[in-house]
Amino acid sequence: MSPLGGDEPHYVIIADAIARDHSMRVRTAYARDELEKLDWQNQTQTRANGTFSLHNIGIAALIAPAFRWFGVRGARVMLAAVAGCIPFLFFGIARTVGIRRGTAAGLAFCCSLSLPFLVASAQMRTPGTVTATACCSGSA
Repeated sequence: MSPLGGDEPHYVIIADAIARDHSMRVRTAYARDELEKLDWQNQTQTRANGTFSLHNIGIAALIAPAFRWFGVRGARVMLAAVAGCIPFLFFGIARTVGIRRGTAAGLAFCCSLSLPFLVASAQMRTPGTVTATACCSGSA
């Protein structure tokens, strides 16, 4: 399993604070950081009522139960499961707005092929990714 990189450790720290401390205050979670010692001072804001992360809490709240029970591997599986549901969501939305079943299935299928680009688009910066994106979009 690849190591955590970028902002991932900070989201895991927030998930740890939610799961163990039932709080959004992250100072205690950073203090017990078992993954790696992080530069938490530049990633938090301290106020009179505690120290809070500068990162959004949505993903952390989503992975908190899985992280608590199964660690980083559980958090990654949870995110993969959520990503796997996205094509079904597309299909349901398409059917709700009146798109025919076959067309909705085609949209869901295209969405499932685009998942690596859709989910991790902010983290992909390699030349191969740029080429793949250009090919998929018909720009090449």
